[in-house]
Amino acid sequence: MGGRQLVRPRAAQPWHPGGLPAHGVGAEVARHPRPEEVGRVLPSRERRAAAAVLRPVPQGHRQWLGRSPAVLYEVREAYDRGEVAAADAWPLPGVRYAPLYLDEGGTLAETAPEAESFVEYDGLASGIGAHRVLFEHTFTERTVLVGHATAELNVSAPDADDMDLFVGLFKRGTDGEVVGFAHYAQFEDGPVALGWLRVSHRELDDRRSEPFLPVLAHRQALPLESDGATRVTIEILPSGTAFEAGESLVLVVQGRDIMDYPQLVYARHRDAVNHGRQRVHLGGADPSRVVLPYLD
Repeated sequence: MGGRQLVRPRAAQPWHPGGLPAHGVGAEVARHPRPEEVGRVLPSRERRAAAAVLRPVPQGHRQWLGRSPAVLYEVREAYDRGEVAAADAWPLPGVRYAPLYLDEGGTLAETAPEAESFVEYDGLASGIGAHRVLFEHTFTERTVLVGHATAELNVSAPDADDMDLFVGLFKRGTDGEVVGFAHYAQFEDGPVALGWLRVSHRELDDRRSEPFLPVLAHRQALPLESDGATRVTIEILPSGTAFEAGESLVLVVQGRDIMDYPQLVYARHRDAVNHGRQRVHLGGADPSRVVLPYLD
């Protein structure tokens, strides 16, 4: 995924994912880059030319081209509503990573379930059975999540030797309605963040991976474990979102793209390997969980 390339600064031109224009408030094609944003994504010798082409640079803004902050990030409340802030590093100083565990009752809990169990759904979203599984956590105080998240799941597919997994994080308001965000530069009902994985490519590159960011090795295709659940770590793309007391974070796990729009305007994963039932195993010695970036 493109985000991991931005995390590793290049020797000649160091920059961080937050150093790109902050697009989360609205659709990212809705405007040209601001003058102060040009300097973060282009070498210095190209800044003046690029700024002149993109839009005229007001006199009072020209000083920004040479001294913009290392990271700009956005804490979103909803589509077209959020606050942009600056920081000196990525991941943000002050971020702590903490897990919420998937529970059989459909909750994300701060403590892992003691009993082992599983929930299942149809991997092709076919038939009258469940097409996905949901887990929800309601915050008791204002909580801000900024950065990378991961879904660490134990999964199996009784009818197949491989599976495609898609995970999404959503925000639910105190009224019970889902709060939408900008998605794919065109839509206003998107999730907080997304991730996906073909399980046969779950092997991680230990040299390139970070504790907060798994990087896939793509060296070999590994079938599902034949004698039990298979452990996978799924990167969830970085995001920034605020939750007030009484609002909820919802984790969705399913076998197809989380969002579905008309084909002409939305790319999707077409060649699925899913077949039959898919299971997410809960509890046990190394329980399924989602690890979140809390900004204190």
